Amino acid sequence: MTAANKPGPIEITHAFSGMALVLKSYFAQFILIGLALFLPLIAIAGTVDGGYEVLSNVDVDGYWIYGFLVPVILMFVMSAPLSYASLAVLEGRRLSFGQLLFGSARFVIPVLIASLITTVLALTGIMLLFVPGLVIMTLLAVTIPAVIAEDIGPIHALKRSYQLVTGNAWRVFALIMCYFLPSLLFDSLLPEMDALYYALTIVGFDIIVMTFEAPLTAATYLLLVNARGGLANKDLATIFE
Repeated sequence: MTAANKPGPIEITHAFSGMALVLKSYFAQFILIGLALFLPLIAIAGTVDGGYEVLSNVDVDGYWIYGFLVPVILMFVMSAPLSYASLAVLEGRRLSFGQLLFGSARFVIPVLIASLITTVLALTGIMLLFVPGLVIMTLLAVTIPAVIAEDIGPIHALKRSYQLVTGNAWRVFALIMCYFLPSLLFDSLLPEMDALYYALTIVGFDIIVMTFEAPLTAATYLLLVNARGGLANKDLATIFE
């Protein structure tokens, strides 16, 4: 990397300021999107063998579908409209709820694919030696906003995230830990409770985490882009037209 294109350091506080700006406009809508995605899962879980235990007990048949795979996919789907809206606010736009949903719809599949690839790579690294997983999480942290803001495919977005994060990896790692560590610790700190209440608590926490994670990641992405010379406003604006 030459001195000419070496990125300057990003300000972590600016990422939080961007997140706060987004949440001021869309906090309620983000929560509503999360509830619309996850409440049907809880309702369906109550009708299958094992009941609500399939959402929390690894020893119950169906857990790996209802308690792991489906929630993970729903989180990925949720990240598309939340990231889309976050980029809109940070670009100076205010979308209606309908515009938010319809405008982000075309990004759901590429975001889902990119998220699956990122998660598989990160989990593989964590299971092998843990630290490589954290490195992968950091380098691929802004893949989702890259998919949306630059309207590129999943593989290209992975490479773009690596390019953007390089030079600011420690700062991005610190931002990731703001939502990764609470997610890691939350489940272990929960007291014993009824399976339904447990499921509702976990789902509620996951929705809150994504509500904060998506705008923080979008703000981080734009800071990284600006650190490398910026992204033309017309390029970002076209995704909202």
